[in-house]
Amino acid sequence: MANSRDIGDRIKTRISINVMFMGVCITSLFFISGFNANLLKENLYLVLQLVSAIPLLFSSVLLMNAATTSANKSAFIHYSNAFQTIGYAFVTNAIGILVALLTVSWVAHVYFFLNIVAPLVYSTLRIKYDNETFTQRSRKDIIFIIIILFFGMRVV
Repeated sequence: MANSRDIGDRIKTRISINVMFMGVCITSLFFISGFNANLLKENLYLVLQLVSAIPLLFSSVLLMNAATTSANKSAFIHYSNAFQTIGYAFVTNAIGILVALLTVSWVAHVYFFLNIVAPLVYSTLRIKYDNETFTQRSRKDIIFIIIILFFGMRVV
């Protein structure tokens, strides 16, 4: 089991990552609206996922921050992980949809494929070397992959 310092470092890292993803979403919205506002008007899946990712990632940050002071860290971390997984999947989909709109759809499909395979490799390594259970990792991966398939790949 990780000691409290390791958990604190992981929480700080997770918060930094989520703040970075929120910045990507906000920057993307402003960039797209300045570059070609019709992309937002004509692609509801794109804009819906970009704007939904922001509150999900922000809530994940707040929950992770609350975990640092809570007596029940695991509950806050559990919900933070869920919000982060969904928010990150939405960011991933928005980028893939943009790639399809600005290039060709097969490039977006390669992007989505790599975003499915890479987390599976990561989870395999976490199960093998960090003693995480298959159940712990598969829940996150299944949610992420379903969102990628239905709100990303299916759209492009």
